[in-house]
Amino acid sequence: MERGEERVSLKRDIGWFGSFSMGYADVGADIYVALGLVALYAAGGSPLAFGLAAILYIATGLSYAELASTYPYAGGVQIYSMKAFNDLAGFAAGWMMLLAYTVDITLFSMASAGYLSFFIPQIAEVTQVG
Repeated sequence: MERGEERVSLKRDIGWFGSFSMGYADVGADIYVALGLVALYAAGGSPLAFGLAAILYIATGLSYAELASTYPYAGGVQIYSMKAFNDLAGFAAGWMMLLAYTVDITLFSMASAGYLSFFIPQIAEVTQVG
């Protein structure tokens, strides 16, 4: 660091409630969409399927926590991939996450429209594809 430069660091002020809210917004929305599909295909194995999914979510969360403490930079998966591999891997990972979030938002909005069509039947006509 050059003399006279200030050290810039990230503010850690999200807190417990903010962290819970972001996690619930991601996982909480998906479980409502997936619940019917899991019940349809897994039938009696639904508790096992949700138990395995919970283990994977916990492992993913712990991995992100470890990476965030190891690399305290803004950027998430892009930074982690760049540090582990190279700039190209970080670039690709960042764009793939953006694509994944875009697809997730699209699928969730279509599923939400399906749920809302119970209350407003006209929505079902608009959300049908094909």
